Amino acid sequence: SSISAQVPQIRSFGALPHAGMGGCCSSGAADDVVISASVPPPVYEEAEAVTDSLHLLAHERLWKLQELDQATKIPFILVELTGEGDGDGEIEICGKDEYGIYEALDAWLRETWDCEALDPGDLTEDTKIPFCKAQYRWPGFHVSGEEGLNNMGLKTMELIDFVSGKMSWTLAIVNGGNVGRHGEVREQQIVFKAPHPMNLVAPHMMIELRTAGFIEVSADLDETDRAVLEHIEKFIIERFQAEKLDGFEEFCSCYYQAGEGFLTGVGEESGLGLLTTEVCDMVVALPGWSLVACNSGSYAGGKHREQQMVFRRDYNPLGDEEYLSVNLCSSGSVQVDGKDQKAIFRKLDHYLKGRLGCQVADGFPREVPKATDEERSSRCYTWKAEDFLSTIGSLTVFFELQGWELQVCSRQTISCEHTYGMAGYGDESPER
Repeated sequence: SSISAQVPQIRSFGALPHAGMGGCCSSGAADDVVISASVPPPVYEEAEAVTDSLHLLAHERLWKLQELDQATKIPFILVELTGEGDGDGEIEICGKDEYGIYEALDAWLRETWDCEALDPGDLTEDTKIPFCKAQYRWPGFHVSGEEGLNNMGLKTMELIDFVSGKMSWTLAIVNGGNVGRHGEVREQQIVFKAPHPMNLVAPHMMIELRTAGFIEVSADLDETDRAVLEHIEKFIIERFQAEKLDGFEEFCSCYYQAGEGFLTGVGEESGLGLLTTEVCDMVVALPGWSLVACNSGSYAGGKHREQQMVFRRDYNPLGDEEYLSVNLCSSGSVQVDGKDQKAIFRKLDHYLKGRLGCQVADGFPREVPKATDEERSSRCYTWKAEDFLSTIGSLTVFFELQGWELQVCSRQTISCEHTYGMAGYGDESPER
């Protein structure tokens, strides 16, 4: 079995906050560089100019990482899609330029997405600090309304279809989130690893649940694989009492509005964790399909949540195992959703109470949509939030000792109205 844990990824922001994604934040300063007078603060409130000493230090670190990178055996590339507004986007690419992938992406982005190449900088000291190896202006990002409707999922799948389906690189991770002062900027990171011929015949598909009450499916499948879309549509209409809506082809392949009482509310009240496990279990039960990535995000100032699930038909031998979801929230709760397999609920209950000091939440809302079978349930505990990184590590070890595997790890920031009796946390507190 597997664990699909919706828990936050902790990111440390130090001397080079954004450059860390491109490999600029290695530990240890260059011996011959003195920056005591220009060490930046842990967090920037406003943009500041880079000093000469910090500029030199950044390039020194990049050179060291370049040497380290030469020793890696398996190449990876990261493509980051950023949407700042309707028609206003940017793309950054990092990683080793092997098998002609940069040239192929350059041609595809220009011809298919009408992108314009920008100057990313390089490792020479007289250029700007490079955050990536290739950079493009992307006019193809679109957003509409206040309910989170955008085409980031659709464009992510188009990119995956090209890099995996045409260039044979293996999809490894899809990770996204919100940045900007009010979370208005959308980012999506897609990581691929060394090519494998399997990818030329392994289709991908994304299902996105949004707590504004909508469901999106994005996939470009061949005729032989399209029957899976009919099966998924039947499930969505019956399980979510949903209605299929037309006219949203610019944003996804199929668009549905969930019935009353589904995908509504914030935090634990939305039932998103439980519904996510149901969707995962339904898809992986189809012949050959397995979960590859599960990515969380938020919008409308953190009021609404979204969950993106990416599936691949790769006939993974563990692909049809059912899933369990664990949410850690800094507002003071831990939520567990899924089926009780191998007495995992009893064992996890003992671990959460003993190791994390959790208690069963008395005020946990009961109006979330009921599961389709008695074995599937949603449980919530109060938790005095501590260091996420060590907690995630401890939680992962616990599941591995029970014979489970960590499948995905994602994070999001939302607003939360309920505390379930946890002292010291007020209403409308942010949830991670």
